[in-house]
Amino acid sequence: MIALFLTTLLLTPVQETADEKKGQFLRPTTTFDLDMIRTMRSMQEHVQIVSSRKESDCLDALKTNGFQLVNKLITPDESGGRAYVATHENSLVIAFRGTKSAKAREFFSNLVSDLDLRWKKMAWLPESYRQIKVHGGFATEYSRFRDAILKALDAYPEKEIYIVGHSLGSALATLAAFDIEVSRERSVYLYVSGTPRIAGKSFQKAFEKEVTFCVRMTVGDDPFPRIFPRKLGYVHVGRLLPLEKDGTVVPLDRIKAKMAAGTFGDHDNRLYRKVADSFLDRCRKEPSLFEVPGLLQKSAEAERGSKR
Repeated sequence: MIALFLTTLLLTPVQETADEKKGQFLRPTTTFDLDMIRTMRSMQEHVQIVSSRKESDCLDALKTNGFQLVNKLITPDESGGRAYVATHENSLVIAFRGTKSAKAREFFSNLVSDLDLRWKKMAWLPESYRQIKVHGGFATEYSRFRDAILKALDAYPEKEIYIVGHSLGSALATLAAFDIEVSRERSVYLYVSGTPRIAGKSFQKAFEKEVTFCVRMTVGDDPFPRIFPRKLGYVHVGRLLPLEKDGTVVPLDRIKAKMAAGTFGDHDNRLYRKVADSFLDRCRKEPSLFEVPGLLQKSAEAERGSKR
């Protein structure tokens, strides 16, 4: 009887509570389980909020969904980028917008054209990590957000920190996570999607030593995860959740082939949100998905084995 009850509980879709709004489900789990996937879905909702067409829409969405903006939206004039730091109960969310405005598209184009020339040290890090280099364009762009991000973060020393970004925003989110871990010695939960490679093996080693939780999500044949190729020394960081557009997990033996494909439409952050929803529904119906040992780590290792 108990076994039947537990089986029914696992297979019954979990309904959001009436007062649970977009982006609110945030849990400090490092285990591949339903709470992690629901948190990942919430983080994709923050991608949609920070990517709102107008600043006023972004502010309205935060307020509607119960988040308190810390200080103001962060919008450096030099790049056309956007980020926010917002709180809800015991959680603090740092969200970076991806490649959106004309300035941001121009910036990303410049990154690609200069990809073999612009490695740069991160002078703001503690001395033990200042020799590590990352792509200079990403380092410069993050430096434009850094002071405002840390000022807002320091005002809430006890809150759990969740960081998210898509596309260019995911590169900045990755640098922010590493910075906060080593400069502020605070744990972060990093969820990124559509992420380009941003640095080499020295950064990967340091990042994975300091940032204990990072999940990268890819969808379909999104080409951005292979921007800045391995032959120039770039590698990905963190664990990987590779998903097809129908919400199924890409098998390990197909990950290398996926890295050789490319469909720019698969990079759309709205598609990522839709796929996150589909995968969450699938996980609720098929809890056996969580029983694959080391799935996220093995997926990351298979991806790093790609020559592209």
